[in-house]
Amino acid sequence: MDDNLPTAKSLTVVTLAEELGVISTPQARLAEARHQALRRGGIKLSLGQTLLERRFVTPLQIRGLMQEFAARTASLAPPRNPLAANGKRMFGQYELLEILSEKTGSRIIRARDTLMDRPVVLKILPNSMKSDAQWAERFRRETMLLGKMAHPNLVQAYAASEIEGHAVIAMEYVEGPSVGDRIESEGYLPEKEAWLIAREIAKALAYAARAGILHRDIKPDNIVCSKGGRVKLIDMGLSKSLADTTHLTVEGTTVGTPFYISPEQAGGTRSLDARTDIYSLGCSVYHMLAGVPPFWGDEITEVMLKHVEAKRPDPREIIPEISAGSAALVMRMMAVQPEKRPPSADAVGEEIAALLPTLPKLFGQAAAAPIAIAAPRSNDVLRIPAKSASAPKQFDDSSEKSARPMPQAPDSAPRERRGVKTGGAGIWRRMKSWVGM
Repeated sequence: MDDNLPTAKSLTVVTLAEELGVISTPQARLAEARHQALRRGGIKLSLGQTLLERRFVTPLQIRGLMQEFAARTASLAPPRNPLAANGKRMFGQYELLEILSEKTGSRIIRARDTLMDRPVVLKILPNSMKSDAQWAERFRRETMLLGKMAHPNLVQAYAASEIEGHAVIAMEYVEGPSVGDRIESEGYLPEKEAWLIAREIAKALAYAARAGILHRDIKPDNIVCSKGGRVKLIDMGLSKSLADTTHLTVEGTTVGTPFYISPEQAGGTRSLDARTDIYSLGCSVYHMLAGVPPFWGDEITEVMLKHVEAKRPDPREIIPEISAGSAALVMRMMAVQPEKRPPSADAVGEEIAALLPTLPKLFGQAAAAPIAIAAPRSNDVLRIPAKSASAPKQFDDSSEKSARPMPQAPDSAPRERRGVKTGGAGIWRRMKSWVGM
């Protein structure tokens, strides 16, 4: 073996950035120490997002670093069937193929339904839930909610059952990256594509609202862009019926992801309506446009408090080329008072439809170019040419393609607008066992 090749334990985004001269050795050590300190404090983020949070790199630089990291580590990727190596292949009627996530006590596994001969995703809850009345009730409620839903922009539930003592939900498998994956690897999304994705999610939310259901956990990691060109909203695990009177979520507690949570959720109120999902969708669109969530802090409670009290951030302070129309709509979706937001997901969809014709066209093949990741001189921001990225098939706005130069993020980005990724998505999810994170 060539001794100069990177090993699984030695190569991380931080060491790569240091090797390429994007950050200094002291910055690399500070980023690693910061990463560990935040994890000890309960804030989980990738090393790449730690670099963003410390403002050692920009979203543009992360795009180049992630692509270089993926290229260098492609041959080191773990097997696609790790469960088979452990001898566990069958789970009831399902052939287990790959662990996708092990968060919040549940396991999310890609599998094959041997009876129906189709790919599925299994959500397997722990045995301990049987002795927890609230968990058992949430499982029952989630199963009932999923069974009611049938929309092209929502992941379909196939079945719910008990297998080997575990409560299991079998759901549609959507092959493709989440929006969170794409932000992590690309830095941020083209302006028009961000709103095209948001329009599809607004359709799903409008459908759910008509059924009396809130999602309550809208975030980039829960939005998947399938290889077939369909945008899907996943994980109804925090869904709540508007008619629910069981008060499983008591006043003074919160559900949802702090970086996208609505002020009313952050306050622990039970008086939620469809506008809470509009707020979280606005935060997700902000993240797509700017490459970072709207608010950041050292503690989760600090982030939640900013959703309630802080001035709404303008994404143009991060990416100046974002249009005024985009900035106005996303900031209105993130209004503190629900009555100042669009009144419904249908209204959001109408406003997006009116906005789309005013936005630059999506990138075409002419925009594709190699990505340079050399360190910037002085205070210059690293300039990375836009890579080719066309819209998913069902919402391709035009057959005409044109190139748009990639805007740059200023070094002076306010601290509360720095990035943090809340889920184990993308390359980190697949490689976290060996990249030394």
